[in-house]
Amino acid sequence: MDTLIDLQNLKLVSRGNKDRMEKYLRQFASLIPERTEMSRAALDSEDRAQVRQLIHKMSPQLQFFGMDEVVELKNQLEMGYLKMDFQDLKKMVNHLLEQLAQALVEVNQLLTDNKL
Repeated sequence: MDTLIDLQNLKLVSRGNKDRMEKYLRQFASLIPERTEMSRAALDSEDRAQVRQLIHKMSPQLQFFGMDEVVELKNQLEMGYLKMDFQDLKKMVNHLLEQLAQALVEVNQLLTDNKL
């Protein structure tokens, strides 16, 4: 199975300290569901600016965990959120949120298995 997250950057930043790595994984596991829920609410209310702001707030976690494909999608959303057809915006955001849900499963599995 292909994984979305790449722990190389995390290992580098934490200098291989497993406690720090676990701390960052737990932060991801707590922040992403909340921001995902808020992003869905912003989509439902068709609030483009709020969608962009919430997606932007996830940038550190996405980059930290080497989620290059998701970062690219995030960048496209940030650049085009005002001009993009709303249905296209919604489709892209939903795809990004699906990717984040998959990454969250991976992070939770790493924490459960304690395989850092």
